[in-house]
Order: sequence, then C-alpha cells, then structure tokens
Amino acid sequence: MQKVLDRATVKRIRDVLQTALESLDVEPEIGQKIGFRVGNASFTDSVVTFKVEAATFGENGEKNSKAAEDFKRCAFLWGLSPDDLGKQAEVNGKLVTIVGCKPRSKKYPILARDEKNGKTYKFSATSVKLGLKDRPFNERFPSATKPTSPPAVGQPKSSGNGKKTNGKPWQASYHLGRMNKSKRFSSLKEAKAWIMDLDSVCGHDIKRVAPGHYEGGPDLALCEIRKV
Repeated sequence: MQKVLDRATVKRIRDVLQTALESLDVEPEIGQKIGFRVGNASFTDSVVTFKVEAATFGENGEKNSKAAEDFKRCAFLWGLSPDDLGKQAEVNGKLVTIVGCKPRSKKYPILARDEKNGKTYKFSATSVKLGLKDRPFNERFPSATKPTSPPAVGQPKSSGNGKKTNGKPWQASYHLGRMNKSKRFSSLKEAKAWIMDLDSVCGHDIKRVAPGHYEGGPDLALCEIRKV
C-alpha cells in the first residue's frame, strides 16, 4: 500500500532540505555568498511543494530577508533605527539579536534571535528598546520627557523649568506618538496610579530599571517614573 504524506513527514522533509541547502556553496558559480531558507509548504497525499528563499548577506554578516528589509523600512515607527538591525539586546534575561520585524503585528512586531538556542521570537518594540544598553534613554525615546539632573548640594530640588518640587520628588511621564504628559507626585504609588489611569496596559508593564527609576510600556507607548 502506498504511503501518503502527512504533516509530520512534510516537516521531516523540510528539515532535510534545510540542512542540505545550508551546506550548499554557490559562491564560486555566482560570485557571492547566498543563504537559503525553506519556508511554508502545501501538500497533497503524494506531492509537497515548498517555498524556498535565497538571499544575500549584509555587511553585518546577517543573511538578508524580507523581515530584515521591512525592519530597515519601518524601524522609525517604533522609535528604532535601521542601524539597529543586527544589534544585540537583553530582553527578559535573554541575549537576543534583532533580525527583522513584522509590520502588521501591533503587539509584538520585532523579530529577534535568541543567541542561546538560535531560535527567532517576537518581542514588543519597547522591550527591545529597553534592552539596547548601548543607547541611553534619550536616544531610545527621543520624544519622551528627558530626566532632570540632580540639584547641587545646598540648593532646593527643582524640576526642569526651575520650579521647586514642593514635597513632590516623583516625576511621572507618559509618551505616545507626539503626545507627552508629565506630572509630579509625592509618592511612587501616586505616580503609578496616574500612569494607570492614562494607560492601564502601560501601567502594568512598568518595571524598575535602576534605583528610583522605572520604565515600561508596550510598542509605541512609553511611561517613565523617576525620582528627581
């Protein structure tokens, strides 16, 4: 009896093809290095058809892909730079490398490869920006309210516009697109409650990143609380 193709068999065939293509060296024939990837498949009981992608390599050594091209084109939508492609970030305790994006994904648009297991995962733009340790806060979030500098010894604390804190040392800021809101509070609890009222998703996402400094927010929204 003739065996029919099933999902498990198709997966095994894909793995065999991917391994074979990865060892294929076409550079002598075409003059440049090419990488291959076996994509989605459609199959019947007796025939399977795979989508195969061939791509050149970029200057950073990463294989070019549609996801990488999309990132270069759309990075600005999330406050990132095309130059961030191939950079490493620490997200959820994992070291990942940015490899592309999915522009239609609203919640988790950034694609990054886990350097430990080699698998690619989806992340929110904010979590990736927070993990780019080589760029300071005001570069990762240029439109957000910039943190103020501590006052000199013997001088009263003041906000960026010169006003005294008046017993309100916690500055909360919320940024979404071109909208910026900022307000001072006497306690961290009050500041968190204000953020929560503006954007509950952003409020739940906020995390401590340094003593007296909290950041968070999904995708294009950013909330920050800082003790000044």
